[in-house]
Amino acid sequence: MGLAQIENEALKLDVQERAHLAMRLLDSLDNDISDYDEEAWIAEAERRYASYKDGSIKSRDIALVLHDAHQSLK
Repeated sequence: MGLAQIENEALKLDVQERAHLAMRLLDSLDNDISDYDEEAWIAEAERRYASYKDGSIKSRDIALVLHDAHQSLK
């Protein structure tokens, strides 16, 4: 069974089943990602939020952010 077929079948599941599957898939990544550092990510998020609050960086409209992200994937 190919990825597209698995995805199509998974999307037919009810909400609770999809959530359970998503959690199992995410949990399976924990074994593969050895350099993930939750504390470092939290520190980075806090640093960025502080920069936003003090005016060092500006916010951007989510529609523009998503558009730019979509464009970069093309």
